[in-house]
Amino acid sequence: RYCALSIDLIARILEKCSKLMISDVGCGALAAKAGLECASLNVFVNTRTLKEDEEAQKMAAEAKDLLEEYGPKAQEVADEVFARLMA
Repeated sequence: RYCALSIDLIARILEKCSKLMISDVGCGALAAKAGLECASLNVFVNTRTLKEDEEAQKMAAEAKDLLEEYGPKAQEVADEVFARLMA
């Protein structure tokens, strides 16, 4: 959840940041995306054998939803940073 929150904040920072810190914004987006992916892998491996546990399945579903929503958002931020740096 905190990685998703970070991605939202980083996307907002991109709108207002100076040219001097734009690479930091891109690095932050990619680091938050990696954190989200790593945390999700841990959730999936730990809930995989708990098919009958409703709480475990809720956690797995939440991790999947966060990955689907925030993974692309973080990548969009990183892509925009690359585009600005290469322009």
